[in-house]
Formats: sequence, C-alpha cells, structure tokens
Amino acid sequence: MDRVEGGLEKFRIFRKDDFEADWIKVTERSFGQVYRVKVKLWREKCALKSFNTTLTGTSLYRRMIEEASKMEKVTFKYIVSIYGVCNDPPSMVMEYMNNGSLDRLLTNHVLMWPKKFQMIHEVTMGMNFLHSMNPPLLHLNLKPSNILLDDHLHIKISDFGLIKWEEAGNKKEFIENLTARGNIFYIPPETFTLCPEHPGTKFDVYSFSIVMWEILTQKRPYQAGKRSSTTTVLMKVASGRRPGLENIPDDKPQECEQMITIMQQCWDQDPRERPDFSDTVRKTEALSDILGIGGCSNGDKTHKPDYTMLSPIFRRKSTCSLANPPDTSNTRDDILNILSRKDFENFRQALRKEHVSMLFKDNNTLLHYTVVSECEACLESWCGGKLTERQRIHSSHCGGAPQVPRDMLLTDGARGRC
Repeated sequence: MDRVEGGLEKFRIFRKDDFEADWIKVTERSFGQVYRVKVKLWREKCALKSFNTTLTGTSLYRRMIEEASKMEKVTFKYIVSIYGVCNDPPSMVMEYMNNGSLDRLLTNHVLMWPKKFQMIHEVTMGMNFLHSMNPPLLHLNLKPSNILLDDHLHIKISDFGLIKWEEAGNKKEFIENLTARGNIFYIPPETFTLCPEHPGTKFDVYSFSIVMWEILTQKRPYQAGKRSSTTTVLMKVASGRRPGLENIPDDKPQECEQMITIMQQCWDQDPRERPDFSDTVRKTEALSDILGIGGCSNGDKTHKPDYTMLSPIFRRKSTCSLANPPDTSNTRDDILNILSRKDFENFRQALRKEHVSMLFKDNNTLLHYTVVSECEACLESWCGGKLTERQRIHSSHCGGAPQVPRDMLLTDGARGRC
C-alpha cells in the first residue's frame, strides 16, 4: 500500500497483494464488477469497484486517482467512505455495505411507510451535503443501485463525482454514457434539448424525484406492463410526462400527500422551479419525524425538525400534553392513536390485556407499532418487565433511541426472505 506524493500525500494506492486472495464478486454491471475484499493490514472488509476500460477509456486510472483523492476527503454519515484506488485491476476501494443496494431491497422486500420516509430523508441528507460543498459536488448518477444500505438499513450514497460532463465532449456523448449505465430514467428533460449548458445541481434534484417515486411505489418507472425502450422514455420525459401516481399504494398515510408534492416539485419540467436540497431536506425531516421512526442524534443534542416547513394540514405535534391526556378508552383506534402521538406515558397506562390479540392495518399487531415507536419503556411494559438480552440486541441505541429491528421495517408478508 503506497501513498501518493505531493498534495495527495494522504491518498492510498493499493496493490493487488494488499488484499487477501479470496475475492467475492458481489455484483456485475456494464461498468465492471464489485468485489468484497479484505485488506490484510487492516483486517477489514472493503468493497473494490473495478471498471471496464473498454467502456471508460484508457485514461480511467489517472482520472480515478484525481477524483478519488477528492472524494476521500468527503466524510459524512450518509456518504460512502472512499479509501483509495487500486491499479490492478483499475478500481476504487471503498467502504463495504453489508446490505447491498437500495434497488435490490425495493425489489425483494415490502417496506413500511415510516421506513420509506426515513430512506427518502436520508437521501436528501446525503445529497444536501454534496451540494453544500464549494463548489457543489454533482452526483449525475443518482439511482437506487448507487444508494447502499448498512447493517440497520440506513442509506449511504456512493459513486458521486465519477461522471463528468467535460469528459464526454458534447451532450450527445454525455447522454450515451449515462444511457449505457442504465440511467435513462434519471436524466432530466433539459438534457435532451439543444441547450449546451452544463448540468448543475438541478440535474441531481430531478434524479432524486425518480428515486423518491421508486421508494414510495417499490416499482420501476415507465414499465406499463413491459420494459420501455430508451426512445419511449426519452419522448415521455421531454414532453413532460412522469411516472404515474396511481402506482403509489392506496394504504399510504396522509403525510404521503405532502411527500408527493415534494416529488412533483423536484421533477418540474423547468429546472429553475425545482427546489434545492437545502430546502427539501427540512421538509423530509419533518415528515419522517411525524411518521415515527426518527433519526439518530448529533452528539448530545438531537436536532428538532422544522415543522413550519410543512403545509398547515401536516403540522401536528409529535407528543401530547400530559396536562390534557387523551381519552384512554380501550378501543382499537384509541390505543393506536395514543401510540402514534408518542404519548408514551398514557400509552403504558392505557395498555390492556385485550390489546395483545388485536390486529390492525395489514394484520399488524400492536407490538409491531410499539417497536417502531422506539419507546423502550413501552416495550418493557409489553414484555412484563425489563427487556431480555435477546430483545436488547434488536434495540441497540443510536443517540439514545433504540434501533428498530430490521424485520419490523418490513410487512409481515415480506419477513423471512432476508
């Protein structure tokens, strides 16, 4: 393992023998392959992303060093860490994410609405960070396969900064490069016009809107019963058509209407009308908090979401004043409403034996919603005492809030297929 001299003295150049021999291929795409490797010195698993030089050109390795040296300095909770590059094969060495990519999760599992909202918010967090750099670091390749998942299904964005407008030479080559990577769904309409302007931050905002649609619907856009051709998608997007809202499940919470509005703003035909991530991230934070999973705290202080960013109909208190406790009758709706408001003290007082056998939406039990609420005291009330060690394994703290178990983020029909 070497260090690059000069201004990149902290940048690592890996050799093939820096890794143990048992490389495991994780995926293979048009750009190349991704392997899980283990660095001998660190004793740590990493992802090694190799590139097909027939598609990317002979100058790839030089460009990789230039770009990866910048990306290595990008350190953020929702961004995949870059460790360096390898010269044989030409590849980038980065943080390994155990749960793979978002596109695979959306295909194989049915997510609950709170988790969908959380994932959307975490994407905005990562993209807002990239765009807040000076100058903004454009992704230009944002799609579910470049959004990776950690052990607790929190997202991290990868492959940012690898696609460059300047390298394409002209817009036609730029589009061909993106299309070859399977990105046609995520290219904004202005890219197909004769305007020669370079893509800016609003390119990524449009791509994010299609990612939002995929998370909300867990479908592929523009399918309509059969796979759409590149030309068909291009014509639809250029004419102002977008993926259908009828694909969003009917059981969506009322907060989803606000999330749909954000999505529609982000895919506006006029890039000047699309909001910046600095604006969108405040709204997705508030919506994610209302729906119940919440995020991890920053140090000792948890950031309070700005509910004024939402439309009036969606501004609701996440807790209820104990001076005016709600009606704690034993009806099914009442007990669930108390829990959804995070009025944990009254929930524990109202909890009765008959609630154990009740079934709610999608045949979920009250225990299901109790776990998602992240109230450990409520779980202890449910279990009749202190949580067992096995139960605590699924309640590892993140800034003081228990981590929601993976299987509780999937509907009952999807469990067991992980």
